[in-house]
Parts: sequence; structure tokens; C-alpha cells
Amino acid sequence: MTYYIGKSNDVNFSIVSGDKGGRGVLNAINADDVDIGWVAGPQAKGVAAGELLNLANGEDQPLKVSPESETLQHVGVDFFFGATFIMVAPAGIPDDAKTALTGAITKVIQKEGSKSNEFINRVFVLKVLAGDDADAYVAQESKDSEALLEATAD
Repeated sequence: MTYYIGKSNDVNFSIVSGDKGGRGVLNAINADDVDIGWVAGPQAKGVAAGELLNLANGEDQPLKVSPESETLQHVGVDFFFGATFIMVAPAGIPDDAKTALTGAITKVIQKEGSKSNEFINRVFVLKVLAGDDADAYVAQESKDSEALLEATAD
């Protein structure tokens, strides 16, 4: 992600990796070990408190904590790098079980006050896709991933 953003904008970032997830990146930012970092959620409290700033939005929708943050498309990036949560089941499960599981998951995620709903809505914008819509989304994400790999190949 960072390499492509730099390549698209003629910026040569020094890329540091090895931090364990977003919390590790946030710790590196707070310790002044790095100037910027890529995180997906743990910065929300710091942004809300005015201690941190979301420089750009990698999602395909406005961020909950800072809806004014420009998307990466505004800086010449052709891809989204947002977080997508996908629930999967084994292939071949009976249609009635698939329908029941999809309905139950959708219901709990959309239920205000549920832990899942609160977790997603703390930082992200809730999007729920199921069936053919979810399949189409995953297929497009796969195509986008292939395009990103081609765009970053040297």
C-alpha cells in the first residue's frame, strides 16, 4: 500500500515493517519512531481527542471518526485499502443452513448495542453484503489485488 502510494505520487517513503498490527504501528507513531503509519482502528481515540490526524482514508466510504479525511483517490491512488470483514463457511453447506447463518450474522452485526456492531461502528462504516452481492464484492477485490500487484511490479 505504502509503496504504491509513494509510486503514484513520486514520493520515496522509507518503509518500515515488522510492527505487530495497527497497535504496533500506533505505538511507533506515538514514540516518534516513525512519522506516519498505516492503521485500521486503534487511532480512533487519538483522532477523536485531537492528538492524531487521519491523513488519508483508504476505505471506500467516509471514516466514522474523521469523515472529512480525503480518500486516496484524491491523491491519485486507484485502489482502496480498507478493512473488510468476511464470514465464511465450508463449501457445500445446505442452502437452508447458508440462509440461516447469513440471516443471523447480518442481524447481529446490524443490531445496535451488539459487540460486533459496536466494534465495526467504532471506526468503520457498517456495510453488509450477502449472497451474490458478497460474491461480486470478493471477485472485484481479487481483480483489484491482481491489478495492484501488476502496478507495483518493477
